[in-house]
This record gives sequence, C-alpha cells and structure tokens, in this order.
Amino acid sequence: MKKLLREPLLHFALIGLVTFAGFSHLNPRSADSAQRIVVDDNRIANLSARFESSWGRMPTDDELTALIDHYVMEEAYYRQALALGFDQDDPVIRRRLLQKMQLLTNSVAAAREPQPGELARYLAAHPERYRTPGQFSFEQIHIGSDLSTQELNARIDAVSYRLEAALPITSDSPLLPRQFSQATDFEITRHFGPQFSEQLAGLPLNEWQGPLTSGVGVHFVRLNHYQPGDLPPLDKVQEAVLRDWRYDNERQADARVERALLEGYEVIIASSARNPES
Repeated sequence: MKKLLREPLLHFALIGLVTFAGFSHLNPRSADSAQRIVVDDNRIANLSARFESSWGRMPTDDELTALIDHYVMEEAYYRQALALGFDQDDPVIRRRLLQKMQLLTNSVAAAREPQPGELARYLAAHPERYRTPGQFSFEQIHIGSDLSTQELNARIDAVSYRLEAALPITSDSPLLPRQFSQATDFEITRHFGPQFSEQLAGLPLNEWQGPLTSGVGVHFVRLNHYQPGDLPPLDKVQEAVLRDWRYDNERQADARVERALLEGYEVIIASSARNPES
C-alpha cells in the first residue's frame, strides 16, 4: 500500500479527479452535461456497423453490450483526459486534428464532378502530361569524348570519309548500342542525354548526318524512321485526365481553405525567427 501511495501516476490521477470535482461543484450545469454519457441509437448503429465490417456479421446481444460498455469507458477516459488538458500542446493530437481537417477539405473537393467540357480544357492546358512519346529508329557511330581537339577533328574526318566511301567502320564505344529500333524520347535521353532526340527529329531520313553532339560524345547518325509523338483524344486518356484533374482540384481547394482560414487570424512571429544576416 505504501508503495502504491508513492506512485506519481496515482498522485496525478487524484489531482485530476479533485480538479474535476471542484469544477463540478462550481459549475453544476456544466458538470451535469459533462457527467452524462449518452449512447443513442445512432451510436449503437455505428458500433454495430464497425463490428460487422471487422467480423462479417452483426454482433450478438452480449457482444453489443460489451461494445457499449467499452465505448462508455472510452468516453469517460476521453473526457477526463480533456479535463486534465492532455490534448494541449501534444504534437500527436495536433497532427491528428490537422489530418482530420485536411480530410474534410479533401472530401468536399473530391465530391465535385467536372463540368461538361472541363476535362477537355484541362487536357488542352496540360498536353505534355498525355502526349505519346516520339519513336526513333536509327544507326549511330560514336566518337569518344576523351580525345584532344586535334584528335577529335582527325577522327571526325576519318569517319566522314569512310561513310562517304561506304567502308566498314566501328564505333568507339562498344557499350553504346549502334542500332536503335523504335526508341522513345525517354530511352534516347537515358543513353545520350537531353536534347539529343530533338536533334534527331530534325534529320532527313536514310542519310548519314553529323557530327552531332550528345552528353556522351560526338556521333554520326543515320535516321531510318521517325514517328512524332501526338496528343491522344480525350476518350483515350480520360481516366488519367480525370485522376489528375481531381488531384489538382484538391490542391486548389486546400489553398483556398488555407487562405480563408488565415484571414481570421493575426499572425505574429517573433523577431528571433528572422535570419540575423538578412
């Protein structure tokens, strides 16, 4: 018993109960409301539905009684925790309340359906998201980038001469494929770096051209086939457009709510938050 009386948790609980009792004595009407736990039909239906969702059947009478008893005890603990101020300055509770507010905002935005023509306008405003990639079929001869300027120019002249004379020629890099068939913009960028596909798109077909510069060196290229990317009609990409439209709509709704919310507050930030060097 002496050990129990020395427990800090017991002391804290007793202080809380005394505080709650004092509040009840000074505010009898508020205390009556705070001390009344009502389990109405809606609450019972909610408890039953949650049980059915977990177990695939409705609870028996004994199970429902146990559910109600658990809810009552949980509610009593919850109210006592609020009375003791456990919800104040708690980052976990603060984060959870923030999440519930954001969920409410998102649910309102998600309920909105696009108006006629809205998805078509969204597609037209963001064509880069849905455009099919261009495809290239070509052959390339790579000239290494580790040559001096004089060596590079000599190598370019030698490659150009052998191509014009239709003589056999090897590429400097065995790791870089010589033939590419129906390669997309993404694949070409992965092998040669950005902007190389743009150079390819401007080449005539079936003619050796060069030198072209890439992120890995210099190349002579013969383009055999080029299929430009295009923007599909809405009915081909409607699912993706609708998904992106909903996402952007939710972000815009968040921004509107945040602006409206902050308009109701005067925000004061201590000067110590500023960078002394600014």
